[in-house]
Amino acid sequence: MAEKNAPLLQRLFAHVMSFGICVAMPAVVMMIMPVASTTLVRKTGVVSATTSRKVFFLIPFQTETVSQVIGVDDQYIAGTMSKSTPSGPKSEPMRPETRSEDMSWLVIHGKGESVEVPVSPANIDSMRRKVRDFLEDPAQTELNLFTVANWKISVITAGLLCILTLIYLGSIVWGLVSLFAKKR
Repeated sequence: MAEKNAPLLQRLFAHVMSFGICVAMPAVVMMIMPVASTTLVRKTGVVSATTSRKVFFLIPFQTETVSQVIGVDDQYIAGTMSKSTPSGPKSEPMRPETRSEDMSWLVIHGKGESVEVPVSPANIDSMRRKVRDFLEDPAQTELNLFTVANWKISVITAGLLCILTLIYLGSIVWGLVSLFAKKR
């Protein structure tokens, strides 16, 4: 029995949709709530900091550097309450209220420049303390930090969405292997 191939336009549409759902959507989620690695290095008494926001936990998409670090601070934005359901009057007492996620950043200040590093509100105090301790101890030469903007979204949700990306890449590899196996 002869194998029927789907029309080219249909296959192209299926590929674009698969790419959008399995690769683009996880990438957008991780760009909105990224993980970041920050390295502070002390050379001849001067501290520089480089932070790299990453997509898919490994691929840097934004890197910023502060050449002469002079201090560290944090910024915190509390989540807001809102009525979540779009149906019915807003004054309805049975309508549930939801709270958006809190957000925080570690702000590393340099001479005339600064960089904001996304940090989960649960970790902001310990991260700020680590950087301050590093800045105050001239014997330390390097400090590496790994931070997440939000544990639930940046790690758990994005991690599960990354499984879609792995499935997508696996299917591409499987298709190419099958294609080359048929041509032999």
